[in-house]
Amino acid sequence: MKKILLRYFRHHGFKKIVVLFLEEYILWFLRPIPGFEGMFLRWLFYKVTFKKLKGGCIFYRNVNIVHTYNIECGKGVSTYYGSIIDGRGGLRIGDNVMIGPLTMIMTFDHDFSSAKVPMNKLSVIDKPTIIEDNVWIGGNCSILGGVTIGQGSIVAAGSVVTKDVPPNSIVGGVPAKFIRSRVDNEGLSGKE
Repeated sequence: MKKILLRYFRHHGFKKIVVLFLEEYILWFLRPIPGFEGMFLRWLFYKVTFKKLKGGCIFYRNVNIVHTYNIECGKGVSTYYGSIIDGRGGLRIGDNVMIGPLTMIMTFDHDFSSAKVPMNKLSVIDKPTIIEDNVWIGGNCSILGGVTIGQGSIVAAGSVVTKDVPPNSIVGGVPAKFIRSRVDNEGLSGKE
């Protein structure tokens, strides 16, 4: 156990360990608080721990966000109930992004290159994830590490995003595939 803790401290550094400690021992209390009070307290906590957090963000109850020290979040972001967000590999969320309930966003992967080494002994590979401005991620989606979701895109509910999503695209499925573009000959389709 001592070796594991020392390796963890060396990898993350003292400041990051303090943030992880705060996430573990304060968020258990803040996550379930209902109403505007809970939203404000969660935003205040994340304002201190996120790498960067702009105003007007809403974090609904029971959203589990860890490794917040590597997360940059734009203005007007809303994250709904039960989502899991892990920022250890680096996460950048643009302005006016909607993240549906029970969505999982990852920013890392596990090394599985050697079959001779036990899985829990292999290293973690950081894979920064980018969600650009004006993106809607439907409920119960999985966004895997290392992908970029382009500006103005929509990820259909229940999708698993394994590859980059071009701007103004609608994608869906497992794995997520291009469905159609939101742009027609005259600009963005539909009423703005």
